[in-house]
Amino acid sequence: MGKSVLVIEDDALSMKLATDLLHFMGILAIQSSHGEDAERLIQVNRPHLILLDIRLPGRSGLHITRSLKANPTTAEIPIVVLTAFTTYGTRNVCLEYGCDDYLSKPLSINHFRHTVEKHIYTTSLQPN
Repeated sequence: MGKSVLVIEDDALSMKLATDLLHFMGILAIQSSHGEDAERLIQVNRPHLILLDIRLPGRSGLHITRSLKANPTTAEIPIVVLTAFTTYGTRNVCLEYGCDDYLSKPLSINHFRHTVEKHIYTTSLQPN
C-alpha cells in the first residue's frame, strides 16, 4: 500500500495546492478542513504524515499537535505545520508544541516536496 498524508487545512486554495502536490508525488491525500475530526481520521486512515494549519476553526493546530503527541497511538506520526504566520519565533513555538517541522505559506514547491519526503520516507509507521 502507498503512503498517505492527512492534510488539515481550512483554506480551500492551500488545501488544493497541498493535495495536488501530494498527488503529483504519488501520495494519497486525506483531507479535513477542521481539526475536530483529526483523531478519528488518523485512527481510520493511519497516515504516514500530518500537514496541519495552525489557525483552524474550533481547535488550534498547536493544541491538536499537543494532543496527538501525548497519545501513544499517534505520537510517532510526524506533524508538519503549514502556516502563513511567519513572525519571529513562530517556528520555535510550533516545535515546542511538538511539531516535527514547519512550512511557511506561500508554499515553495521544492521545499514542500523535500519536507514531505524527508518525513514520509523516514517514518516506520505501517498503514492499517
